[in-house]
Amino acid sequence: MKSHPKRNLLQSYKILLAARWRKLIAIFVVYLIKASPAWLLPIITAFMIDLAAGNDPKKADKLLYYFIFITLLTLQNIPTHILYSRMLSSVMRGISLQLRTDLCRQLQRLSLLYHNKSNIGKLHSKVIRDIEIVEQTPRLLAEQIFGFLCQVTIAVTAIAIRKPVALLFFIVVVPIAVIIRNIFSEKISKGAKSYRYAIEEMSSSMNDMLNMIPITRAHGLEEFEVSHIDSKISTVFKKGLYFDTLSAVFNSSAWVIMSVIHITFIAGSAFACMKGYISVGDIVLFNSMFLVLTGQTLSVIGTLPQLSQAAESIDSIFEVLESPDLEANSGKKSFDKVGGRFEF
Repeated sequence: MKSHPKRNLLQSYKILLAARWRKLIAIFVVYLIKASPAWLLPIITAFMIDLAAGNDPKKADKLLYYFIFITLLTLQNIPTHILYSRMLSSVMRGISLQLRTDLCRQLQRLSLLYHNKSNIGKLHSKVIRDIEIVEQTPRLLAEQIFGFLCQVTIAVTAIAIRKPVALLFFIVVVPIAVIIRNIFSEKISKGAKSYRYAIEEMSSSMNDMLNMIPITRAHGLEEFEVSHIDSKISTVFKKGLYFDTLSAVFNSSAWVIMSVIHITFIAGSAFACMKGYISVGDIVLFNSMFLVLTGQTLSVIGTLPQLSQAAESIDSIFEVLESPDLEANSGKKSFDKVGGRFEF
């Protein structure tokens, strides 16, 4: 079988989602509405605290308006989240439907030589496990990337209106996140590839073992087969444990660095408040926005292990879909029935 060039994850999803861009826009709009309480609550809270500390004669009425507004905004999350989940699920399931259908059609067109060189267990892993991973990635991208972009926009706008100088602390977060991601990116990608290969090898050996059970029993080779499949299962365990450990080191390192930045930001805000540069409401707003922003940043860079797995899975799928080893089946006559007889 000829090797194929490794596919770019974003380019692959661009192809898969090309016919679904209208649904993606609708999903994004619904996401903005359903997630709006989490973004606006820090701003409303800061207004309410400043209102309570101020001398506005109508502060009780304004406090009631803020309370009603944020309560109604929060309640709408129930219907909009259900709608968002159904719409996103439709796109996700649609991708798996398309890929499984295309794979089955491609397998029917591939040459007998290709099938002789391929292992049924590995092909089965591509149709089941790899497509399942690829199917889950749009949810990951939608909830993390959408949330990050929206939160950054709202946070920057709110801080720029209240205290533009505070944006310096927020700007520091992005390059640090990029540096952390670049440090671990290659290692995690290699770990994901190694783990996928181990899964395919185990699936291949498992398929062979099941097909050969009658022969194995006839020759009394049960222990030999068990020891052989045990080695494949153990390899999957070791590769999976390494990948999980690497992901844990990556996630914990990112969390510690972001937490140190957050602590520094809180201390700086408290000092500025003591000097009279900002109000207590500003501290609440800045702290809430920084918490959400760093949380979103951690979530985005935390998707690296899952995205690495998705990249390997989609590369595995397109390895079959783009294989040039095809046979021309058009024009062949089909048989309505096949007959025959035995002669003794």
